Amino acid sequence: MPYAPCAMLYRDFTAFEDDLIQMMLDQGTCYVPTLTAMEALEKMRLPGTLRCSQQALKQLADAGVKIALGTDSGVPGVQLGSAVHTEMELMVGAGLTPRQAIVAATGNIAEDLGQPDWGTIKAGKLADLVVVSGDLLREISDTRKIRLVVKDGGIAMKSEIGP
Repeated sequence: MPYAPCAMLYRDFTAFEDDLIQMMLDQGTCYVPTLTAMEALEKMRLPGTLRCSQQALKQLADAGVKIALGTDSGVPGVQLGSAVHTEMELMVGAGLTPRQAIVAATGNIAEDLGQPDWGTIKAGKLADLVVVSGDLLREISDTRKIRLVVKDGGIAMKSEIGP
């Protein structure tokens, strides 16, 4: 799938132009906002970066551009692993629904990476699951309440901690 070139969005960002959005739609471009990296940059030296990036994400999602989750883990201030939870929370903070954030983190990124057996639950697919307590469609931060991890059809991790 085609990728849009990576560009830093600064404080003066107002909106993507309609012709760019249409080109993204026509080419099937998948937008990966990496909001966790923008949040880290904002904390370091670029105030307004996160807000502008969230505006861009919301505009593209509302226009129907496919959104996938990525974190740019390795950027100072972006922690490998927990950044996925933060990224989904920032997506919801930008105005996406929890369902949109979950799809971005599962089915959309799997499709974009060319991995048809990943990202969705369906007979015949790999049985890799993360089970959480809570209702992700109401509270996206419940992704942090991991209770069970199933890998290749077997239990890889089980937690008895917490509610």
